Amino acid sequence: MFEKTTWINLPRTVLVGHRVIDDLAAAVGGLYLSGPPLIVTSPTPNSLVGDTVREQFDHPVTTIVEKASFEAVEGVVDTASAADVGYLLAVGGGKPIDIAKMASEQLGCGFVSVPTAASHDGIVSGRSSIPEGDTRHSVAANPPLAVVADTAILAEAPWELTTAGCADIISNYTAIKDWQLANRLQDVGYSEYAGALSQMTAEMLVSSADVIKPGFEESAWVVAKALVSSGVAMSIAGSSRPASGAEHLISHQLDRLMPGAALHGHQVGVAAILTEYLHSGDTGEYTDIATALDEVGAPTKAADLGIEEETFIEAVTTAHTIRDRHTILGNGISRTAARQAATVTEIIWRKLKVICWVSWAMSTTAVRGWTKAHPLIATVVLAVIGYAAVIGTFIGFVPANVFPELTLTAVNRLADTIAIINAINVLVIAYGWRAIRRGEVKKHATAMMSSFALIIIFLGLYLTKIGGGGTKEFVGPSVVYYPYLAMLAVHIILSIISVPVVLYALILGATHTPEELRTQTPHRRVGRIAASAWILSLSLGVIAYLLLNHAYGWEYIESTGAVVVGVMLR
Repeated sequence: MFEKTTWINLPRTVLVGHRVIDDLAAAVGGLYLSGPPLIVTSPTPNSLVGDTVREQFDHPVTTIVEKASFEAVEGVVDTASAADVGYLLAVGGGKPIDIAKMASEQLGCGFVSVPTAASHDGIVSGRSSIPEGDTRHSVAANPPLAVVADTAILAEAPWELTTAGCADIISNYTAIKDWQLANRLQDVGYSEYAGALSQMTAEMLVSSADVIKPGFEESAWVVAKALVSSGVAMSIAGSSRPASGAEHLISHQLDRLMPGAALHGHQVGVAAILTEYLHSGDTGEYTDIATALDEVGAPTKAADLGIEEETFIEAVTTAHTIRDRHTILGNGISRTAARQAATVTEIIWRKLKVICWVSWAMSTTAVRGWTKAHPLIATVVLAVIGYAAVIGTFIGFVPANVFPELTLTAVNRLADTIAIINAINVLVIAYGWRAIRRGEVKKHATAMMSSFALIIIFLGLYLTKIGGGGTKEFVGPSVVYYPYLAMLAVHIILSIISVPVVLYALILGATHTPEELRTQTPHRRVGRIAASAWILSLSLGVIAYLLLNHAYGWEYIESTGAVVVGVMLR
């Protein structure tokens, strides 16, 4: 005899699009709710859209929540009871929505979700996430009666919130694999429909990654629809399984170990790279998740989250203790296995670390924090070190035995290599500039760090060429000689001036989030100056190389360690 049943609670109305906030009252009217609403919001959303919401209702009551907690939930319940309201309107991000969700469950009334940031799928789901001490509780609750997501408002939210929402959706890939694994090993109920919907949602978002850019309302449209779909999948399943697996356990453990270090969506995105590796091994499927995260501008490294490597490893090895939910983590994995997985997936290894001290320093929390607070001092220190290395080489302060003794042939080969590196660097900087103009933050950051690595390589080769070999004096007609000197002088002056500007832009970029760079630092202006000056300097250097080594003649001058003017004549 068949006795299987299911009870699926879904929103009655979902309204997504441009300026739909103006139709909020109409959407609520279709729910046939009685009594005035209690608007549950937080300070920023209240200042942005609070009046727009209030003016659409008769006698609305507003309560402002500062942080998510069980005390805040009780406060909303008390306010609603005292004001005798009929339903709740949750206006804001995850904090007011989660609080209103739990409060409406206790009050036995409905609530309407009005998200102002597309940061996670809780805007639709029947789950509430509330922190308590050093842990976070995921509590079952009724989903909203209606969702009104205005894409114009969502598009104006800090971009990192949107990328967090994207990462949350992308992590559905591994959540589904964990759910299927639990079904095979522990006979946990699995819904083919909910699982397929959740996976399709992730695939839909990844396939639309090329249109997910800051400042574009279409981006908010794509992400909002994906978050709604993911939330519906959880409602169909009657649990958070379609969108929450081992990657969420790791994120919750990170919240315990380093509260407030990073956004929830960003944490689960990075964790999903690792859990996908645990599922599929060296097949490379984890790289698909990393690529998807990178394309939408979400973090892919522990350092990008501001989390130390050891802390991330500890979270991975202890995440299975968070709750009784079977995932790929099973009963726990060893530190050795966790470290190997994190290293293979490059979560705790940065390619540029081996050639760029700045990247290494930025991955250390204490140094990163100090450098973020004192970027100008850090710039001065690094610039002085660079100037000292160059000047010390030319005036003979650096011992001659530091450099290998080079033949003229070796000097020529180094000159060729340096020119090639500088030409490539021009293209890398131009690519990075183009990437940021298109809103591709991760690609821009990678290009700029790669450019700096090329600068370090150039500096090492250049000092070796000068310290162990010598310089070349231009030999050619006067009509070319003096313009050559003028061009070379501009190249050298720009190189000297650019050093602190480039370092300052790099330090700001390495220690701040994209949102902080836009709103709290002069990174955009400084970066534009640095890129322009460095492209011009490098281009003039390549032209000078071609004139000196291929178009005209030269006279070789062996390094004496004392002739400073040699740098002017290369």
